[in-house]
Amino acid sequence: MFIEHPVLREIIPDNLIRSGRSSTGYKGVRAHYGRYQAQCGTPPCTLGSLGTFDTKEEAAQAYLQHRGREHQAALEKERKAA
Repeated sequence: MFIEHPVLREIIPDNLIRSGRSSTGYKGVRAHYGRYQAQCGTPPCTLGSLGTFDTKEEAAQAYLQHRGREHQAALEKERKAA
């Protein structure tokens, strides 16, 4: 099943949320059949998959945009802790 992804803003690598626990290096991004899937598990979000992308940076950007729209308080808290 192919999931259409939203239009992404310009990718600025320094803004993406890094993760030492993810094999892709980015929070909310996993390898998926040779591509990269952005996913959200932040409560109360029920979206799960945010789309499948050609690069891990595109998936990380989609995750960042979603977090900025739907989970702004959690995103700000993470940035202050980093």
